[in-house]
Amino acid sequence: MSPIPAYRRFVTDSRQTLEPHTWHSVEFDRRDDAPSDDGSEVAGRHEAGGTLYDLSVGVALTNITPGSDVHLRAVDFAPDGQGGWRTHRELPEEVTAHAVGHGRFTYTWKDALPPGHRLEFRIAQFGDADAHLVSAEAVVFLWPR
Repeated sequence: MSPIPAYRRFVTDSRQTLEPHTWHSVEFDRRDDAPSDDGSEVAGRHEAGGTLYDLSVGVALTNITPGSDVHLRAVDFAPDGQGGWRTHRELPEEVTAHAVGHGRFTYTWKDALPPGHRLEFRIAQFGDADAHLVSAEAVVFLWPR
């Protein structure tokens, strides 16, 4: 394992509607300033042998019901044996009670991703109406095994 980590930066400026009381995968448009087809995956596809990672994510939301919670978390997915994915582990959440209808929120987590797994970033809001993700940025440092 190299002492120097790999670096990836994911960004989206595409507006995403967040229905209340539902977890949503954040779909990133660009990886390292180029168009990306990674979707919501921030680690795994390029680390077949697994990896240690350090993830930081920032999101901007609008139309949040004042007083409602915003939840952020990463999720570790494992192959389901039939060509799809199943949730292997839902990582701890960052929860913020929101007061003014819009804001910026952050999430960080460090861990090991097993071989063949993938890591996604998810968001949920618990207001009375749809909120909108207007931008997101994720930075991940990786130490592939």
